[in-house]
Amino acid sequence: MATTTFKNDLGMLHKAFELWNASLPSIIPIKNVQYSWTHQAIPPAITSKTEELGGNSLGLDPEDGPLVLCLVTASWSDPADDDHINSVGKNLIEAVDAASKSAGVFHPFKYLNYAAKWQDPIRGYGAENVAKLKSTSRKYDPYRVFQKAVPGGFKLL
Repeated sequence: MATTTFKNDLGMLHKAFELWNASLPSIIPIKNVQYSWTHQAIPPAITSKTEELGGNSLGLDPEDGPLVLCLVTASWSDPADDDHINSVGKNLIEAVDAASKSAGVFHPFKYLNYAAKWQDPIRGYGAENVAKLKSTSRKYDPYRVFQKAVPGGFKLL
């Protein structure tokens, strides 16, 4: 899996689909592959609720308007295909990010649960939120158990 987000824009939705569709020829020959592209709406009705409760640490602001979270998912049976399929997914996300930046609709949010190892979803929360999260971590986890002793996942420090 890998993910990205952009502001809701019909042209960008079409472009993202075109980019995903263009990635298909390199995936089709893979045996037992399942490859999907998903759009998930993040409407202001959701992000505005967090504002009422004091904001959120994800960098999602109702002023951004409706957002579209994109997810590329692949599964396959032969580990020999790992590098190829991971490369296709990475190239796709990078192409969508470049297109959304060019169109002026890029948003830095990367949903942590969908992020690939090579992505940095925490940075997308914004410098101020990351600083708050680090401060909270230092206060409530002074021995950095969750930063050092817990394997896997994305870390603040």
